[in-house]
Amino acid sequence: MKKLLGYVLIGLGLLGVFYFKGYRGDVIPVPMLWLVVSLGVVVLGTYLLMIARTQKEVRGLDNLKAQINRIKESGERIQIDFENCDFKTTNVHDQIKADDFSRIQIFDALYGSNRNNSERASTVTYIIYKYQNGDKAEKFVSQPFPVEETMLRYYVSNNNIVLYVDRNDRKQYFFDVQR
Repeated sequence: MKKLLGYVLIGLGLLGVFYFKGYRGDVIPVPMLWLVVSLGVVVLGTYLLMIARTQKEVRGLDNLKAQINRIKESGERIQIDFENCDFKTTNVHDQIKADDFSRIQIFDALYGSNRNNSERASTVTYIIYKYQNGDKAEKFVSQPFPVEETMLRYYVSNNNIVLYVDRNDRKQYFFDVQR
């Protein structure tokens, strides 16, 4: 709803800006004030677009939370055994763009488009857990944990990581850190 309202406000604001930019009549008093109000409406619409989450995103997050809670409540809880774990570590590089620009940064960006960006390197570690379910061997790969391998090994050795598996669909699972 916010996104739709944002588009409508931007459209109306731009219509007002283009109309009052070249307005030379006498019927509407103070056309410059209406031009400024139209610009304000464009800014408000842009702001609404930026903060609005789509219903699809909100539903997706709600569904994910509900699925995690369902698996926690009714799924199989498996305490991770350190002996059956493998750990894989990888480095992730994120580009961070500056949110606010000074005048100098704007001129810097004219020289090179990547001059105002910084890069952050971080380490993520995955657990590969091999579980013997009766006569069937299963392999579970965790979501990435934003810690070093030694810290994740420490958590596993202290029984702080638990695996929850859906009883009906063994492909639905997640690893949880217990504190």
